[in-house]
Amino acid sequence: MRAPKAILFDIGGTVLDEQRYDLEAGVRSVVGGDPDIAAQVCREFRSEVRDSHSINREVDLSKWLAKRLSLHDDMATLEDALWSVIVTLTPVPGVEAVLRRLEKDRIPRAAISNAPFSGRILEGELEKYELRSFFQFVLSSADVGFRKPSSVIFETALSRLGVTAGQTWFTSSP
Repeated sequence: MRAPKAILFDIGGTVLDEQRYDLEAGVRSVVGGDPDIAAQVCREFRSEVRDSHSINREVDLSKWLAKRLSLHDDMATLEDALWSVIVTLTPVPGVEAVLRRLEKDRIPRAAISNAPFSGRILEGELEKYELRSFFQFVLSSADVGFRKPSSVIFETALSRLGVTAGQTWFTSSP
């Protein structure tokens, strides 16, 4: 088996494990205290996500909420606020050692993820655990509008790395 020219890492379950995902808490933080409104907005978002995921499209939560609720907030500020309330991730045990070895072997690495949040948010999460520097870039399905297994997110990442699919390994959790 030949060594790869690059490796794409799926973030979820491979680099970081999801400990918490509480959409309702995030929506409540935006719409205020009315639980009925928050529940309705969550139902609408989940319906949109189901429809979009059936055709391998991604819904950017912040943009969707801003449109749905006619918010005029700065998208980065809104996304930061949502992320901190909705998601908790922790590093997968042993991942840092693997990444250090690949860095030593000088194999380029990038991280891709299916997520309703931008790559900027995921970069921040990797930075929190001092893992960001192991990746040339982080790409989210929300950034490109398509989610794995769509070829769009892979082709975008491969183009940015300057490699072909045949030269690249992809690693994800089972």
